[in-house]
Amino acid sequence: MLFNLIYTKSLILTLLMGLLMGVSHISAQDADIKDDEEYTVNKLRFVEFTMDRLYPVQTFKSSLDQNLWGFKLGYLVQLKKEKLDYMGFQLNFSQLGTDSNSFFDSSVRTSSNFVGAYLTFRHFPNLYFWRIEPFAEVALGPQFFYTQTTTSFFDVDSTNDIDFDEVDTSLGYGIGVGFMLHITGQVFFTAQANYFGGTAVTYLVERGNQFVFPLDNFGPETSQTNFIKLQFGISISI
Repeated sequence: MLFNLIYTKSLILTLLMGLLMGVSHISAQDADIKDDEEYTVNKLRFVEFTMDRLYPVQTFKSSLDQNLWGFKLGYLVQLKKEKLDYMGFQLNFSQLGTDSNSFFDSSVRTSSNFVGAYLTFRHFPNLYFWRIEPFAEVALGPQFFYTQTTTSFFDVDSTNDIDFDEVDTSLGYGIGVGFMLHITGQVFFTAQANYFGGTAVTYLVERGNQFVFPLDNFGPETSQTNFIKLQFGISISI
């Protein structure tokens, strides 16, 4: 009987120790999960919108012979909470030229456009000037050059006719520096200067308006797509 009592007590102690170890393990797991959740929540994210001014250089300048306006929509997410490194993407749009004309039954518009879709890496060094935080950035991704003719019929029952007259792609890459200036709350002013390069591509450029049909006023050019871009806009922390 004494043996059974000792055995029972030992079994109860073993079960209690196992239960305590299990509770401790679960508590540790809960703490790790909470830490992970806090880590995820605290990572910074930015949405950016900028107005861009593009200055073609080298063969792109001689082929295009004009500066361009454009805009950028970007998204960045912090890679690690303790480091100011961000990864994201950006979409850039610029128009190389446009021409339009009206006829008795429709209006026809032709535009030559340039879209860049880049993966982006941005690094903030440990430097601060008042509310200003400088950064360096690199970008890499495809560039799409396309010419689109849209025919809008005056007859309300007719649908618009859209034709893609020329489409070509190239690989683009960029490097730049800039800064973010805290304005208020989660809103920042962003300014940036970049150099972009690109492989050779064929695109249509407006060469006057001597022809009635808008597309006939565009001619093909083939060149690399190198340009300097200045960007000014806002960044919003989300």
